[in-house]
Amino acid sequence: MNQYQNLTSANQTNSIRTTEDSTMKKLSPLANKIILINLDSGLRKSNGVILLDDDTADAGSRGIRPRWAEVYAVGPEQLDVAAGDWVLMDHGRWSVGQNLRLADDTNLRFWLGDPDGIIGVSTTGKPDELQEV
Repeated sequence: MNQYQNLTSANQTNSIRTTEDSTMKKLSPLANKIILINLDSGLRKSNGVILLDDDTADAGSRGIRPRWAEVYAVGPEQLDVAAGDWVLMDHGRWSVGQNLRLADDTNLRFWLGDPDGIIGVSTTGKPDELQEV
């Protein structure tokens, strides 16, 4: 048996990672990537208690703003933030949201965040009242 035949037989015995019900136990990013959950979106209040919907195409420039998101997981090379931190992300520095069903039957909505798009970090939770400049 040559080295290539051995490789084929190893692939047959150690099959590719598949699961019977196609669910995941944990979502883990690579390198310095970060996975975000609870991305700030939807209605927000102005100082005059006017509700602004910033997630529609009609929102225009109101929708272009930094947003808070919770860090779900970080890659092994990420040194700036940790899981559980809240980060203020520069506008558009996250991927399109994806849905994933985990092994415990919970649905997870997540975004891949660009580490270079982090403007600020809160280790004590999402700040409630911040004034926009």
